[in-house]
Amino acid sequence: MINTVVLGIDPGLYKTGYGIIEHNAGNFKYIEAGVIFTERTDSLAFRLKVIFESFETIIKKFNPSLVALERLFFNKNVSSAMKVSNAIGVILLASELQNRKIIQITPTEVKKYVTGDHKADKESVKKMMLISLGLQSLSGIQDVSDALGVALAGTYKNLQMD
Repeated sequence: MINTVVLGIDPGLYKTGYGIIEHNAGNFKYIEAGVIFTERTDSLAFRLKVIFESFETIIKKFNPSLVALERLFFNKNVSSAMKVSNAIGVILLASELQNRKIIQITPTEVKKYVTGDHKADKESVKKMMLISLGLQSLSGIQDVSDALGVALAGTYKNLQMD
């Protein structure tokens, strides 16, 4: 995989983090990262529309060949998990409609691919992600850092699959 743009996504209904990196012959470059917010007071359908249209725009703008999406880690709150899985569905749809390769990756795989330790904590993942991307720091919320970690891990997983 030479000169590949990868979109990493940390899905959520209220806030969805995204990170775009470029991979070229073993080197990584940070392109952009951010968060898509939806209003908790809006209807579920409207919130999903916002997420879908946002990712449709991001994919068209950055033209990633790979979309790495963190799989839902099922927690005890079934209602919350169902809402997040709706968001995942529209992200998958936006990616598929634009013919992007999609890799879903678990939080444990992110830890393993980024740090080498499947039991690493979030701070260790963030530290290795910063080092890999040549960044001194990354201000903002955790979802951005998580999405960039997903992009890195998705790249590594994709390389193993090829």
